[in-house]
Amino acid sequence: MILIKVLVVDDSIVFRKILEEALNKQVGIRVVGTAKNGKEALQLIRTHRPHLVVLDVEMPEMNGIQTLDEIRRQKLNVGVIMFSSLTLEGARTTLEALSKGAFDFVPKPSGTGAFAESVKKIQEDLVPKIRAYAEAQRITTPKPYVKPATAPSAPTVTPKTTTATQRPTLTPQGVPQRIATQTTSDKTPSAPPRMRTCAITPALKSGTCATPQAMPQPMRSARAGQIEIVGIGVSTGGPNALNEVIPRLPANFNLPVLLVQHMPPVFTTQLANRLNEKSKVRVVEAQEGMKIEPGTVYLAPGDYHMEVTVNGTERLITLNQKPPENSCRPAADVTFRSIAQVYGGRSLAVIMTGMGQDGFKGIQELKTKGACVIAQNQETCVVWGMPKFVVEAGLADRICPLNEIACAIVEITMTSKRPMMESGR
Repeated sequence: MILIKVLVVDDSIVFRKILEEALNKQVGIRVVGTAKNGKEALQLIRTHRPHLVVLDVEMPEMNGIQTLDEIRRQKLNVGVIMFSSLTLEGARTTLEALSKGAFDFVPKPSGTGAFAESVKKIQEDLVPKIRAYAEAQRITTPKPYVKPATAPSAPTVTPKTTTATQRPTLTPQGVPQRIATQTTSDKTPSAPPRMRTCAITPALKSGTCATPQAMPQPMRSARAGQIEIVGIGVSTGGPNALNEVIPRLPANFNLPVLLVQHMPPVFTTQLANRLNEKSKVRVVEAQEGMKIEPGTVYLAPGDYHMEVTVNGTERLITLNQKPPENSCRPAADVTFRSIAQVYGGRSLAVIMTGMGQDGFKGIQELKTKGACVIAQNQETCVVWGMPKFVVEAGLADRICPLNEIACAIVEITMTSKRPMMESGR
């Protein structure tokens, strides 16, 4: 039986009640305590030992950032999901919290709806992230003790193999540190089919790429030296992961990048600004009608799908609010399909950490055109969901740890020597 213990921390009694109502109705999730500020939260973490804290950003006495700092300083074994207002300051603080080790964030309901509507909205947004956290950390509760049978005819019970499961504590690098606990398993999981590791070593330093080694087997797709665009899809864990990829692209990287990060409005604006400040390439939040230019990263704005259109010899950004796909808007599938239609095999898709399977169908279409695909490996993903579907379907040409993705992008697009194939355009 899985039981995820949650501590709710918010200075608003209304939001505390909304969160309790939303979470206590869920099978396997229990709110074990509530606090109105960070000081109370730290005490309750030690008392109730929750797996996860839903933490308000703005609170009196001790706010969300200060609480995160104390959780990290005291090495408390607990995950954190931020509960953020849809404001400019809320977005800035939330991105800072993610950099300090928060697992993810959920925007607060607008407050204009009824109590029941707010509960429903929280259930839709927060519960999947709590379950994704539990799955990523393999949170379980011990099974009840059953006294073994003593009759002579009782079968002998063979002990199962013991394996380690893990729960995180926050580290200064903002990466969950895993602490082993014990559970039981009948078998050791096997590696996904057709997986192979990115052959780029050593790790990137100072924003430059190391000399790539030869691939263990030739690339199966895309034309040598002919890639014209890069598409990236990412979700849970994305802001920190992107900080390891985009700033490492060199100043002479001369291709456009279409980037889809699952985030609401305002947050994508702040993320684009932060990445732009750290990067040698230009990073902007995409706007309707923008001309797609080399050396620019276009981040899909929150609540808008991003596509490519052709106007004469120009390729332009088009935004729309068509229905969400995979419960997402923006959706990576929409952007990847658009790239496939306009660029065909002259494209590279990168799928990174995130829950769900957004990007999978779009990558399927890209592969039919002869495109190349990089997937982030399981070990460095916060949630190995989006890359998992691509890898297990055999669609990834390379599976790379996070710190090697930028170098792989540069090698494939700027220096790789691969067999010529039809682009399918």
